[in-house]
This record gives sequence, structure tokens and C-alpha cells, in this order.
Amino acid sequence: MQSSSERLPEALPVLFTKGTSYEVGFNIGKCFSERIRTYHERQGKFLSSMVQFYDSDEGRKHLQEYIDASENRFPNYMEEIKGTADGCGIAYEQILVSNFWRELYAHPSNSGYGKAAILEEPMGCTDILLNNDKAKVIGHNEDGELTMNDQDYIVCAEIDEYKTKDGRVFPAEKFVAHTYPGVLPGGCFAFNSHGLGYSVNTCWSITIPRNKIGEAIHMRHFLTARDTGDLLRILRDEDAGSTTGLGINAGFLHEQDLHSFEIAPYLDKPGNKVSMVTISNDNRSTSIDGPFYCRTNHPLHLPTEPMFSSNEGTVLRYERVRQISTRETRDDVLRILGDQQHPQFPVYRRGQTDKDTSNGTACTSLIDFNRKTLSVYKNNPRDAKAPVVNLAMTVFD
Repeated sequence: MQSSSERLPEALPVLFTKGTSYEVGFNIGKCFSERIRTYHERQGKFLSSMVQFYDSDEGRKHLQEYIDASENRFPNYMEEIKGTADGCGIAYEQILVSNFWRELYAHPSNSGYGKAAILEEPMGCTDILLNNDKAKVIGHNEDGELTMNDQDYIVCAEIDEYKTKDGRVFPAEKFVAHTYPGVLPGGCFAFNSHGLGYSVNTCWSITIPRNKIGEAIHMRHFLTARDTGDLLRILRDEDAGSTTGLGINAGFLHEQDLHSFEIAPYLDKPGNKVSMVTISNDNRSTSIDGPFYCRTNHPLHLPTEPMFSSNEGTVLRYERVRQISTRETRDDVLRILGDQQHPQFPVYRRGQTDKDTSNGTACTSLIDFNRKTLSVYKNNPRDAKAPVVNLAMTVFD
């Protein structure tokens, strides 16, 4: 693995695949087996501790609730996970745990590797939404473990309609999604054939409620949204709800506005609470900064949730972004996402401070709804002459 301060290779593989849910999962596992194996090896102590807890009676009973709920709601996504495990040749339980690790991690009896320090690290992403006469964009720094920085990939998938034995039908899907090795697509940044473009921010949850679908399963479902109303329905998920809080930043090619959503699961009933800020290019905007909006990894507009945890890093990144006054164009957004001025918690992170030793920016994305493109930068976008990946959001037309 490269040291955190080195430049990453200007490379990001894109897999074009089609088939059933299982077949697409299998193709992802087969194509990226080396990356998935490398990532799991680098995550050895952490994943081993999660698998060890899952192998205990208490851990298996705890996780089985979320697996059963996910299997019942979305058997097609569970088929993708099985296909990925078979494709890469890694034990199904290990791939399963990597998709449900947050649910395992939060259990009070789990003293997993590094657990005490996880909320002290400035983990999580930075997002900027800009909607004015010059630009309609969502910019996103994908910040996560440094072990993933050179092992990520993009999936461009066309998935067949899925029918269950009890007569339920899941429509065919077409999407492009940046993906962590071995994990379901949907949890980073993505677009689909309905014109949706979005990115996700983690909000760390102290409490994980029971009888909910897994976070990775819920985020995978975001990829099906057809318009803002449909996305709201998916976020609310009134039949169950997700296990964790999230921030979702989204727009559609055929809609004028951008939106930033925050969700948190109800602890005593099915479903999620949802709050929405609209970023408009006219006076309908509900953003405190008009056509500009920034978010990191703490709740901004959802009523204060005791289940959420925050840390100094996410707050200071947010404050630093709002200090920057030049924010009129897409290039301004890229420059802000590349900012490294804060001495301890820079917006663009490559482990350059003693507060940020194991997490960093894997890549930066820019969803441009006017140009209808997704651009991805593997190194600081402030210095880049061109993105390493530039995909048309009309690729499925």
C-alpha cells in the first residue's frame, strides 16, 4: 500500500456488466477479485474481529435479525452479495460481514479491533451542492480508510427484472456507481438511467435499532429512484427503515432543484425520519447559503438526534468550507474540495496531519447536471488538468 501522502495512480477501473442480480454480483466479484482480496487483507485485523464476533452465538443472533429483514425486503440485493462472494472466491460469511459491518460494530458486546478510536478519527466525506446560473453540480470527496484508496472501482450495471416466488417484482435497473471492494454499489456516489445523481455522507450512529434493513442494503435501493418523490419514499422506507443515519445529496437531470436529505431511523417503529433542504437557483432555496450548500458528517437540519455522534474533524471541515467566499462555478467547487489550508482537519485529506492517520480522500467526484457528466479525480482536483474518468449520464440512452 502506498503511503498516505503519495499521489495515487491516475487509474480507476470501470466494469460494464449485465445480467441477473446474482450474475452481476458474480461478474463484479470475478473482475475485481484481486482488489477485493487485497482490501480484505489490508483490513485483516478489523474484518477478523467482525467475523469472530459474528461467529459467536450473540453476534450471529444479533446480525441475523438484519440479514432476515434485508432478505425479506430485498432478496435481489442479497443475491448480488452471494454472487460477489462466489465470483471473488472469498467465503460468503466474510463478504456478508463486510456489507453488514456497521450493524455488527455497534453491538455493545462487540469489542472489535479499533472500536474505541473510531469516533475520534475524522472519518467521513465532504459534499458541496451548487445551483445557480453558472452551474448545477454536486461535488464529493470520498473519504474513507487509506486501505481502500487504490482498490476502489466503478460499476456500470444493467440488471434484469427480479421476480420472487410470492409474486413480487423488482424492476430492471441501470446505474453507474463508485464502489468499495466487495460491498454493494450505492453507498458512495452514483447516477442511474432515470437521471438521478447523488452522493452519500455517513452520520455515525451510537445506537443501531433492531428489525431494520442493513445500511448497505438501504443505500443500494437509492439507485432505483425515478424522481424526488420516489427518492423520498425510498428514504422514508416506511416498511422497515435503515439502521443508521445518513446524509444524501441528490438531483435529477429533468428537475430544476438539488436537495440535501438527512435521515435517521425511528427507534420505536418502522421507517425513517427524513429532513430536506432545497438548493435552488431562485428564491425558493432553503439553504442558509442560497444556491450553495455544504455538508460533512454531522446532522445540520434534522432535529438533534441523541443516536448521532460527531467529532471535531467533521465540524471543522464544514466550517472551513463555509469560510471560502469564491463559490460561483464548477471549478470553484473543485478548488474548495481540494482545499488543504486547515492545519489539522483539511477538506482534502491524505493523512498529512497527526489527526488523520488512517483515513483520507480516495477520490473526488463531480456530478454536473448541465453537462450531464460524472467526473472522477484520483488526486487533488485543485491541481488536476482533467479527470481520470468522465462518464456521460446519458450512457443508457
